[in-house]
Amino acid sequence: MSVIDQSVIEGLKHLSEQTGKDLLSQLVTLYLESTPPLFEEMHKCLEEERYEDLSREAHSLKSSSANIGVASVRDTAKELEYLFVDADHPPEKEVILALIQKLEEEFPAAAQEL
Repeated sequence: MSVIDQSVIEGLKHLSEQTGKDLLSQLVTLYLESTPPLFEEMHKCLEEERYEDLSREAHSLKSSSANIGVASVRDTAKELEYLFVDADHPPEKEVILALIQKLEEEFPAAAQEL
C-alpha cells in the first residue's frame, strides 16, 4: 500500500513540466532534509512542555507532508496538532510521545517511496 498520494505527485510533475523547473525533486529534497529536525524539535518541545510550539511544529509537518503527498505523515501530524486545539489541559505526555514516535516510524517508508 502506498503512503504517497500519487495525485499530488502527478500534479507536481505537471507543474514542473509547465514551468520547466524540476519542482518535484526540489520539494522532495527539501522535505527529506527538513523533516528529521522537526522530530527533534517536537521531542524538545515535549520535554520542555512547550505545547504551543509543539502544535506549531506538527502543523508545519502536516502542511509540508500534504504539499508533497505524504498522506500517512500528514494525517498523524494533524492528529498531533489537534491534540492541543481547544484543550484546557495538554494531553498526557505518553499520548503525545506515542504520536511523535508514530511519525518517526511513518517517515522512513514515505522517504523510501519518494
